[in-house]
Amino acid sequence: ILLGSLAHLCANSAPERTPLPTWLDEPFLRVAARLDVQPALTGHFLVVDNWQWRADCDPGDFRVENLALLYPCFGHDHERVYHTVPACMAHAMAALPHTLHDAVRAMLRMVSARVRGEDDQSSVAFLVSLLHQIATMLTSSKEQFQRITSIPGRSTHVSKYVFIRHMQPLHKGVTLHDAHGQLITTKGMSGLQFVF
Repeated sequence: ILLGSLAHLCANSAPERTPLPTWLDEPFLRVAARLDVQPALTGHFLVVDNWQWRADCDPGDFRVENLALLYPCFGHDHERVYHTVPACMAHAMAALPHTLHDAVRAMLRMVSARVRGEDDQSSVAFLVSLLHQIATMLTSSKEQFQRITSIPGRSTHVSKYVFIRHMQPLHKGVTLHDAHGQLITTKGMSGLQFVF
């Protein structure tokens, strides 16, 4: 996040296609290679693992109001809300992959029982409970997203005008030398990509 933010700062303060200075270019490429990602600041990195519990809140209650950004790019509350809401959404759906896997296994057991001419009510009951869990996770995730409001003064207020103005410079790519010394221009910041 730090290297990506510095890269965008340098790129936006220099003429178009000016390569990044070597002191930034080399570590940026090295870290991107170690993480096996493109050298670009993404919405993914601004959300995943970029939060901490606020000092004045009780850890454990995963709500936007209880989270602070570990490394903010701009430091205003619009950014904090915009980037911690997806973290709350991801937390609400953390068990989704395993629950979906269990649901598929329950369906396979039901089909196998029907093929054998048996009635497997325990698998049906288990599947119903899993579907209820999945619906609850999806609802909780959606509720976290719907907490964002355009009403000033609310704890989850995000002004699209303030935030778009601040985020726009990150959408421009940065020019740097690749591992072979060739000039390349990376993509700008991509949208949010969640890890569910």
